[in-house]
Amino acid sequence: MSIMKKKPIDLDKYNSKILQGIVAQRLMPRKDRPGRIAALEVLISTPAIKNLVREGKTHQILSAIQTGSSLGMQSMDQVLKDYYNRGLIDFEEALANATDPDIFLRMVRVSY
Repeated sequence: MSIMKKKPIDLDKYNSKILQGIVAQRLMPRKDRPGRIAALEVLISTPAIKNLVREGKTHQILSAIQTGSSLGMQSMDQVLKDYYNRGLIDFEEALANATDPDIFLRMVRVSY
């Protein structure tokens, strides 16, 4: 059988089996002192995450990250909200780095 006739690899299924976790980082200027601070978005491969990847439902991963905080997961917007509330970064910096500015604004409003 030629390479061209082989069944294509199902990357979603493959990735769901090998995925262990993902960390995304953004560096931004600190408000409280000179320097920068790293905002870390953390995804841990849980059975639910693996299932979402395998089924191609990647649009639902953010929701799974937000509800997985007890497992150590955190979305970028959750970190930015925390840093802003603690006075580590200013509001404009947090909003500019938000993954979804609308969600970030709602999260900041709810916390006050």
